Amino acid sequence: MAVDKIDPQLQSIISDAQLRSQKTANKDDQVDAARKAAEKRQAEKKREIEAERNKESFVRSPQQSPKASKLIQPQRSAQATSALNAWKAVTDGAAFSLSPSQSKVIESHVVEDPQRSQDAAAAFSELSAKPAFKQAVSSRDQMFNLQRALLEKPQVAPAAEKVLDSKFMQSSNADNRTKTSFLKMSLNQASKGGTDLSVGGLKHAAQMMGTLVDSGVGAMGQRSALSMVERRPTDTKAMDSVSKFSSSPVVQSQTPAVKTKAASLLAKANGSESVAKGFQELVSAPAFKEQTTSNQARMFSTIGSAKVQDYRAMTDVTLNAIRSPELGNHSGDVSTWLKSAASKVASEGIGAAKALPNRPMSAAGMPQPPKLVDMSGLDGDELQQARAQNRAKVIQYYTGVQRHLDKQEKGIEGAKFAEDIHGFTQNLKTPVNLDLSALTPEEHAFAMERRESVLKKFDEVKKLHRQRSRELRGKRRPAAERIAPEQKATTSPRYFTIEGGRHNVASLLTKDGAPATLGLETPDWLGDVVRQALGSQSGGSLNQAGIEEVAKAVATKVASEVVESLTQSLGTSATTKTPIDRDSMGVPRSRGAELGPPQIAVRPKQSSALSSAKPALEVRDSATIFDSNWKALSRAESAMLRNLGWDQSSWDNKLSAQAKWPRPMFTPFASLTPIQREAVERLGFTVEAWNKRVEAFTSGRNA
Repeated sequence: MAVDKIDPQLQSIISDAQLRSQKTANKDDQVDAARKAAEKRQAEKKREIEAERNKESFVRSPQQSPKASKLIQPQRSAQATSALNAWKAVTDGAAFSLSPSQSKVIESHVVEDPQRSQDAAAAFSELSAKPAFKQAVSSRDQMFNLQRALLEKPQVAPAAEKVLDSKFMQSSNADNRTKTSFLKMSLNQASKGGTDLSVGGLKHAAQMMGTLVDSGVGAMGQRSALSMVERRPTDTKAMDSVSKFSSSPVVQSQTPAVKTKAASLLAKANGSESVAKGFQELVSAPAFKEQTTSNQARMFSTIGSAKVQDYRAMTDVTLNAIRSPELGNHSGDVSTWLKSAASKVASEGIGAAKALPNRPMSAAGMPQPPKLVDMSGLDGDELQQARAQNRAKVIQYYTGVQRHLDKQEKGIEGAKFAEDIHGFTQNLKTPVNLDLSALTPEEHAFAMERRESVLKKFDEVKKLHRQRSRELRGKRRPAAERIAPEQKATTSPRYFTIEGGRHNVASLLTKDGAPATLGLETPDWLGDVVRQALGSQSGGSLNQAGIEEVAKAVATKVASEVVESLTQSLGTSATTKTPIDRDSMGVPRSRGAELGPPQIAVRPKQSSALSSAKPALEVRDSATIFDSNWKALSRAESAMLRNLGWDQSSWDNKLSAQAKWPRPMFTPFASLTPIQREAVERLGFTVEAWNKRVEAFTSGRNA
């Protein structure tokens, strides 16, 4: 019988069974795949471990290095070994030992050609025996360069001897690094070209370096000069220029910093004659001599901020600036101008430095108006140059005003108190009207446009200033944040001297006699004592001499009598002794910086409540206090113990095994605070007794 219709419930059971069987089959397939992948990875890992185990490896270690060197390096011949031993015998007595890498290089040269190394050893032995060798060779690198040059070509020994005998190598002022470079360059040139210090550019280089060290030029100048020689080894004219400049009397009289920087810049300019002439004009100018030594050296640093081709132009700009009466001789103004010029020439070129005004460059306040160049009577290139300078000055002035107003606006917006607003009041001034008649119509229109924009900005900042002043009116800075007023310096005691008190001597000459009393109540009592002594000793002889003669005659003729009379008069006079302030350690101190202002005793707060009269409790001795508990202590005793770090719980348990005593009990007397020192003294301890007790607590078995 055919099934016409299947029960829906039975159909769902069948479909669920089929779905579960399919999921189980898929899960088994996934497990099998994962197992196979793991087995594959494990097999690959085993193969890698096996290959790593069978692979041949070499490990470098200090223990294996001798064996490896014996296997790798070829066997040395007996001649090479003897040559190496002979070389070591000659060079072991040298003042400087070579580094391991340098020693290997030298050994390889010796083994490479034993016969040549024997000649080199003989040459080195002759050189090292000369007196000039120890003074010339002053570092390990110099020793290495000398030995290597001799091993490569023993024929350079005569040239090496001349190099070591040169003035530069023998000078104690020579830079060590420059000596190494100079020795290496000389030996290389002698090895390649067969020349020495007696001919060619090497001769001029040696003379130049010797002149530099004799002139007191520092390391920077020596390195720059040798760098010029390396760049231009055949330019003897440049070497002679540097040598002539350094040895000139006007340069010799300068400070070492000026000589070093000037020589360095001239060497960077390849010994340019125009640059050397400009430097000599600068250092010989009276305005240069009036500057401080730091500003003199800073001038050459400013010149060095320019490009090499602009050294001469920057020298002229600097010289014109210090000669200008607008800049003056104040070291701060000159230093500020030099910093501004160095920044301008480094970032914008020589043109920006030429446009700088010859006046103090103030970092704060409204920029000062420039002084335009007078163009009357100029024509051609001079007229164009003057117009360019005036145009640059006008643009620079209005740009500075614009930046100043922007800075003021930013500061006013960020002000929080009335004191901050008041600081901007003096810097808000109307920009000055410049005389623009010397400009062309186009330039005049451009300058007027800039002026209108600056005035508009000025009105905005001024309006903002008024607004912020109204908002912050009455809002003062907290007292804790205000700057404390500076204490006035105490006046030093007034001492009587002949040179400093000439008016006293002059008044003495006009009197018939000296005063009869010492006059300690007068401000110039010491001067009166001297007048009395001088009047009694020298009398009328002083009336015929001048004030200058009095000062000399008194010091030589009546010195002993004056001192004796002063001593007697001061000994019999009534003097009051001023109390001496001492600290808690008993050391005399002075009020002010050490002890501060005198302390004022604070009176206890008065109470109107009725209280029974109780006797003041005195502080008992330390043994009694130590045996008492906290409740049995008086108020004064408990206060002193609190100052030493005790409280009720720690004091009552001070003898228990878990007790922790406060740190002041283990602190020496000198390290205690003033309050703690007072507590220790009130408890009856002296400084020595307290320190001994602290030492007993902190040392030995009981520490």
